[in-house]
Amino acid sequence: MHIVFFGWIKACDPMRVGGCESVIRRLAVGLSRKGHTVAVVMYGAGDAHTLDEFFGDRVVLKYHRFFVDALRELARLKSDVVVEAYIHKRYYAMYLAFKCWYNKTTKFFALVMASTGSDLKYWLCTRFRTMACSTVFAVSQNSARRLRDNGVPAVWLPPPVPDDYFTSPDRTSRGTKVVVSFLGRIDPNKGLYELASAFDAISQRSQFDLRVKGYYIPENPESVQLHTILQGLGGIDYSVEPYGSSWYEPSKEREILHYLSETDILVLPYRNLEGTLELPLIVLEGLVAGCLVISRDVGGISNILTHRDSIIDDPEKLGERLKKFTTLKAVKAQRAQMETSELFSTFAATKVVEQLLEYF
Repeated sequence: MHIVFFGWIKACDPMRVGGCESVIRRLAVGLSRKGHTVAVVMYGAGDAHTLDEFFGDRVVLKYHRFFVDALRELARLKSDVVVEAYIHKRYYAMYLAFKCWYNKTTKFFALVMASTGSDLKYWLCTRFRTMACSTVFAVSQNSARRLRDNGVPAVWLPPPVPDDYFTSPDRTSRGTKVVVSFLGRIDPNKGLYELASAFDAISQRSQFDLRVKGYYIPENPESVQLHTILQGLGGIDYSVEPYGSSWYEPSKEREILHYLSETDILVLPYRNLEGTLELPLIVLEGLVAGCLVISRDVGGISNILTHRDSIIDDPEKLGERLKKFTTLKAVKAQRAQMETSELFSTFAATKVVEQLLEYF
């Protein structure tokens, strides 16, 4: 089968770092390893992407500057399946006409990944976007339910996590201190002001080893401001680089897994999920890697983090919550209560790809 993922470069380029890009990358690689021919066709590319590239596992990346050129590429490929990941609203009508023209030879699908609103304009756009699609895949159960309530043929496709991330929640901690970490984009929406305040309040407590790893956006003043604040805090292992300073490579997956395997408590105090998967991959990755994950009840997170001590209602009280886990014994006792037995069958990348293929 010939399968194409299609969309805006800043939402679905497997060579970029990010949640949406990781979903596309893991699905594309998983499908290729099943023996299918897979391509990712993108528009919005700059001068740095003038030629096709090969991601690995025989997945070809096709970059185009203009949307119409990307559509011509889709027509030329004559694919059996096209999965649209994200396109701008101004192209909805053009793409709908394309789908209607080729729907006798190609099955079209849409993938809804980012956090969604509830306003009328959004849902009207979503209905228009998903017309002529056989099925719409939503990465969160809440989003799939809302789409179906609005007449969209949607199903839940869990975000894929690499199989080797899965471990037992009773894994042994490697040191004597409680390692508390954050991993991700340096962004106010991630709750980083609250995280900085909490880390500053407990940084002098000898039982904690505090770590922050990720990237900041040099073009974003608030991201730079947060970067400066966190950089200036004492007692924190701060390892952050500018976004775009390096592209994805397989070693980054191993690096993330290593970071999580050394983390006892993964703190993700989101204000909201704007610009992020509605069920963030890092929440799942931390959970299956054996971390105690503490986050807020936004998006679909509470569907996964079901233990009451894993959810904080007020991010300003993050420091108080962390002080409850002053020993590794306390963290281990909490992890022992986590229900993780079904996670592999639901979120393992090989299982998600098998589920996806059932619709193709």
